Order: sequence, then structure tokens, then C-alpha cells
Amino acid sequence: MTREERARAITTICGKCGCNDEQRARHYKLFVDENWNVHPSKRFQAWWQEHPDFKVSLEDGKGISAITAQNTMYIWQEYLEAKEIGLA
Repeated sequence: MTREERARAITTICGKCGCNDEQRARHYKLFVDENWNVHPSKRFQAWWQEHPDFKVSLEDGKGISAITAQNTMYIWQEYLEAKEIGLA
């Protein structure tokens, strides 16, 4: 995504999520400038809840959040692959 596309995307996402102006500004900076998405989709969240790494993280007492997982490259790549073959 280009910077402009990212800006449009986070504006739309924050609008759908009901973020206030302060949250929107923070989310914009995170998404556009730092490539960090604070709004994982429900589909990603459902997939992540079943992922072995999530279950191990719970056993370890850490519980990796869907936000952190979505912004972790190897997990995001696994999700995209699962989605492509209909497993997510």
C-alpha cells in the first residue's frame, strides 16, 4: 500500500470502529508512519484464537494479543496463506 492508500484505509477503519479524534490521530500515526494496525479484523481474530502459537502463549501466561499477532510478520504471512486456501 502507498502512504495515501494507508491513510485512506485507516480513516475508513477508524470510522467503522467508532474511534474518537484522539484515537484516530494516534491510529493514523501508527498505521501510516509505523506500519502498525491496531484494528485486526474479526476474521483474523477468529483465526488467531485457533492458532497454535496463541494457545502456547496462553499456557506461558503471556497471551499474545490479536493486535500484536497481526503486526508480527510471520503470523501475518501464515494468515494470508490460510486465507488464500480457505482456512481463515
